[in-house]
Amino acid sequence: MKKHNVYRTLRNICLLFLYLAVCPLIISTAGRIPEITEIVSYTATPASSSAPTPTSMPIPTPEATPVQAAVPHSLEPTYTPSFTPTPTPSPTPTPSPTPRALPMDTFEVGSTPLKNGYTQTGYEDDSISVTIGYENIGGTRFNYAYVKIDHASQLRTALGGDTKTARYASFKKISERSNAVIAINGDFYYNRAGAYIVRQSQILRNKFTAELDILIVDYDGNFHVYHTKDALSGIKEMQGNIYQAFAFGPALVIDGELCTDLRGPYSFGANTRNPRTAIGQLSELEYLLVVADGRTNASKGVTVQAMGEYMFSKGCKQAFNLDGGASSGLFFNGKVYNLTTGKGVRSLYDVIYFASTASEK
Repeated sequence: MKKHNVYRTLRNICLLFLYLAVCPLIISTAGRIPEITEIVSYTATPASSSAPTPTSMPIPTPEATPVQAAVPHSLEPTYTPSFTPTPTPSPTPTPSPTPRALPMDTFEVGSTPLKNGYTQTGYEDDSISVTIGYENIGGTRFNYAYVKIDHASQLRTALGGDTKTARYASFKKISERSNAVIAINGDFYYNRAGAYIVRQSQILRNKFTAELDILIVDYDGNFHVYHTKDALSGIKEMQGNIYQAFAFGPALVIDGELCTDLRGPYSFGANTRNPRTAIGQLSELEYLLVVADGRTNASKGVTVQAMGEYMFSKGCKQAFNLDGGASSGLFFNGKVYNLTTGKGVRSLYDVIYFASTASEK
């Protein structure tokens, strides 16, 4: 017990001497604490700027977050959304209506032409269009009609009587009872004993004698014109595809070439100026009808050569001369359109006409 007290007394004495040694040192250095005379402010700048180094030690402050400089509005990046527009589907094409057709093996007539389809310069409905007019060339009046149809069956023929009789009728009467939109005289078929004649697929004459040029219309409405020397082979070649066949002539234009030998075995006064009628094909289902007036003071008529040149100049790929003289006539809108001699158009055995298949609205 006494030994323990001695150790405690010695420890206290050591602590006293340590205190006496340290206190004077603390008192002597208290007056030498440096006085702070400047506070350096520090503003952080963007990383792209070169910041100056302060000359004095700054007071530590929380790390500043760089402030991004404002970007002018026009330069601010904009967000362009990724957008793929939905393609607009193409409209499904409306199929063209199937052209209405008339029987190609009977003499059934077409629709009654629409009253409001006629104008002073033509006719139009949804199955046929006609542009009609005339022009004076070299003292002759050329009456013309451009015709466009939807179907070959609209190119038709009509007879004065029936296929078994030799009847004839007035041009106007035949045209009216056929509901013709427009009509011209035919080839006076009944007087063509030595010929090959077809009307609406029916053979009316089959005694070919190679005396006349021939025009064959096939079931697509296309024209095939043959000179006498080629006519028989043409008939044989076209067998099964003959819708109409006309025997007269001469041929005016064949396959786009103007015919130069326009006299033929039957000259029909080829080199004299007379009223004449011709028909030609311009393109698919497009045709040209021409009646040249003659034998009057107002119109002198034309030669066959002049008629051929006229048809060729209008763009006919095929063209054929039909019966002429007092038979030449162009019927349109209920009357004979062309100028005729004092007696008018003579009664006819047949006409060529174009029909409508439109329905009355």
